[in-house]
Formats: sequence, C-alpha cells, structure tokens
Amino acid sequence: MANWLATSFATILLIVAGQTEIHAQTSPDGGAQSQPLPLKPSTPTLPSAQVGPSLSAGKRAEILTDLKAKWQAAANSRPGGGARWATLLATAVNSADASSVLSATTARSIDELHKALAGGDITRGPETTAAPKQALGNGVTPQGVLGQSYSADLVYTPLPNGRCRIYNTRTLGTPLVGTRYLAIEDMANYAGQGGNGTIANGTGSTNCGIPLYNGAYALSVILNSPTGDGGAKIFEYGKPPASGNTVWANSGSSGVGADVTVKSCIGCAAEIGVNSATAVHVTVDVIGYYRYAQLPATPQPYCYATAVNTTSIPAYGTGDAYPPACGSGYLAETNCFTGHYVTGLSLVQRGRCSAGSTANYATSVSAQNLCCSIAGR
Repeated sequence: MANWLATSFATILLIVAGQTEIHAQTSPDGGAQSQPLPLKPSTPTLPSAQVGPSLSAGKRAEILTDLKAKWQAAANSRPGGGARWATLLATAVNSADASSVLSATTARSIDELHKALAGGDITRGPETTAAPKQALGNGVTPQGVLGQSYSADLVYTPLPNGRCRIYNTRTLGTPLVGTRYLAIEDMANYAGQGGNGTIANGTGSTNCGIPLYNGAYALSVILNSPTGDGGAKIFEYGKPPASGNTVWANSGSSGVGADVTVKSCIGCAAEIGVNSATAVHVTVDVIGYYRYAQLPATPQPYCYATAVNTTSIPAYGTGDAYPPACGSGYLAETNCFTGHYVTGLSLVQRGRCSAGSTANYATSVSAQNLCCSIAGR
C-alpha cells in the first residue's frame, strides 16, 4: 500500500480490448493537479445515416468554377467539344457526395476528375492494369471494354427499373441510314431520339437510374425491316463505326436482336453512335452500365458523455469511483478526476477509478464515461 501511495506518474492511458480508455494526471510531488472539468452530460443519439464531410451550395459553386477553369481546355479537345462536358460537370458537382467532389479537386487528369466525381478512388494514381473481364447479367462478356487505364476497375450494374429505351427510329418515323449519335447520361427525356425510357418508371436518365460518367454500357439492339443484307454498328462516340460491335440482319427480316457492350465516351457530346449502310429501323435499350468501383463512405463516430459519479475519500484513506454504464452498442472511454491531496490515481480494473489521500484532508475521486458509437457497426 505504501508503494502504491507513493506512486507518481504523469499520464495513464490504458485501452482494454478496444473498449475502455482511462485518463489520469497527478503532479510530481504527489499532490493532484487541477483536473480538466468533466464533460457536460449529454443525451445518447442514434447514429445518423449521413456520414463523411458536407459541402454548402456556395462551396460547390466555388469548386465548380475552379474545376471548369482548370479542365475546360482539356474538355474542349474531347469528341464533340466541351459544351456538354461543362453541363455534365455542373450536374456532377451539384449532385455527387461531398467526399467525391473534394476528391475531384485533387485530380491529376480529366479522366481522374470524372472518376472521382463518379465515386472512384484516384488516390492510387493512374491505373495501368486491366481488371478481368466479367460476364454481364445478360450473359454477354465485354469485349475490350476494360482495357483502358481509366476503366480498369469498372463494375457492372443492371438498371434498377428494367431496360431503358433511348432510341427508336419507328417512333421518329424514319429508318436509320448512315450514323446517328446518341446521348445517354443527364437526359431529361429521350423523346428527341425516339426513346421513352422505362415502361414503369417514366422517361429520362434519372428515371432509368443511369448515373453520370459510366465507362461502358450493356445494350439490347433490335433491327427491323432492313432494305438490304448487312448489319448495324454500335460504337463509342468519337471513334469510327468500324470499331464497334455489329448486329447482323438479312434484308426484310424482322425483330433481329443482340445484346452488346459498348464503351462510352465520357464527358463528350454523346456517349455512343449507331451506323447502318442500309435503311433499317433500330431500337436501342440500355440494360446496365459499367461504372467505377465506389469508395465506401467513412463512418463517423457519435458520442455522448455520461453523468459523473463521485466517491468521497477520508483523510489518509482510499476510494473507488465507477462511471455510469454506456448504452448498448456504445464503446466506453473512462475519464478519472480527483480533488486535492491525492498521490495516486490509477486503474484497478476496467471502468474503475481509484485514488488515495496524502494527508489529514478529505478528498474525492470521480469517474465519467464518454460513450461513442460508429454508424453502421
């Protein structure tokens, strides 16, 4: 006991099984220093669904201006120029989560900018290794889609509301001859392309569940009444039609279709193109998309302080104080506080604060828990 009373130490910080921390201070001469005031008791709160940083509308507008100034010149050199790129960027900055927007401010290339705003990880630097090819939900295996550096970690997602019709020449009243370019992302509706979106959930890319900056699309293409033998080419906008996938049909045939995967021209005037040398009616449905692997949101702790339990210590005596327990699902950090004339303040066991008086004076020892919970755990 004498040795224990003579113990003098600066700061004790013990973590037991990741659950409890004990903080204590004493002065070199054995008398207690003035201890920090205990935290004001607060009410436990349920973890919020919102995690990570937040951005005001004004801050997003400031970031948008900076990103346009930095990357507009590079966007102007993309297929079709930079006008639609600027529109897509504004939509992305105003709708993406704050973490993605902040990540975009550190992009080292325009492709990394798009990847960051799509929720992808750009902290590892430029991608150089293609991911293994994956079969789509419709059984189609992508051909060459994942071979570029910026699309090395694309993940396939089927549309949540079923197929989305983005192009229909029968609705337009004129069969396709030559090339037609099609926009898929950030479209209020597809009426100008003869499309009507989903059957059950309305028109437009939002109704179809199509986000921005997708690396590739899974498409269902149907040909009707071609005037000659041949096929339609489905290709990435900005590339020659010959680079695309082909849907073959014989003259006069009806309802010939195929599912194909086509890379998207990200941030361009359009995403894809369709070409046919002979007149043919064409319908194009989006059934899914490839998108950058999403970074998980960082859970944030939610904490509250318990009340303070205090135990009186008689002259030359010792005493223990126990903090109120934390609620279910919360981790406890125990803080110990003392009055004057205390030589030792220590942890005897988890959640127990012990102290002793050094003289013919009564004192006290107090204990409080700081209780924290991590959202989603």
